[in-house]
Amino acid sequence: ILGLDQQISVGAFVGWMNESEHNLVDACMVTGTIKTTGNGQGVGGIVGNAKMGTISNCLSFVEIQASGKNAYVGGIIGLIKVHVNVFYCVYVGPGVKTGKDGAVGAIAGYVSASPTPGTLVTKNAFFEYDENEKIDGIGKVDEGCDVTDGTKRVDFSNTDNTVVSLNDEENETKPWSVGETTLLLNGYGPDGYKIVFDADGGTFADGATFKNKVLHAGMVIVADEVGKPSRKDSTFKGWAFTKGSESPATDLGTV
Repeated sequence: ILGLDQQISVGAFVGWMNESEHNLVDACMVTGTIKTTGNGQGVGGIVGNAKMGTISNCLSFVEIQASGKNAYVGGIIGLIKVHVNVFYCVYVGPGVKTGKDGAVGAIAGYVSASPTPGTLVTKNAFFEYDENEKIDGIGKVDEGCDVTDGTKRVDFSNTDNTVVSLNDEENETKPWSVGETTLLLNGYGPDGYKIVFDADGGTFADGATFKNKVLHAGMVIVADEVGKPSRKDSTFKGWAFTKGSESPATDLGTV
């Protein structure tokens, strides 16, 4: 959004959230680039500008390039005004940038005290960033605002340790998993969809109890390279869609 000189709010999913405690953005993944100019911008990889609401289980691969005046930029949310929660979110990059008179944070850009002191609560919010880049999880915080900083910088987010933290005991849906090259959210990521071949009480030749494949939409699901599992007193006949099935599926279909 370029060529503007007025206040704007831009987010990959939501530009502006009003003052309602029921506002919720959950289980979203986005890639791409946002470029903006303006005067007083809230620009975020998920939400641009919010008075109240919760952002949870969101994965952002958005690059943000904001120019102009007073541009507040965050990998997840740009500008917070009243009370916002950011739980179990990840910003992978490739990066967020703003003009010299703005503020930038890998998770949240700016917690404002206007019209009233804002509150931001973050929990298990991870971000990847080049170690040579000077950036914090939360950019600017006005005096009088209340911030709980649960952001964490990691060299690489696609790890078992990160997934364990994202799927902690309070995150009931537990949507995160390790992918081939990046984290997966509800079995999906930039690499495609995760297909799990579960040995259903058996094991594969290497001792594993399941094998994963990641396929893009429209691809045919085949198990040729997965291998056949074995289980005591059982003979493997093929793959089915449900555990305990006695008849294999004739066609695993497409993603």
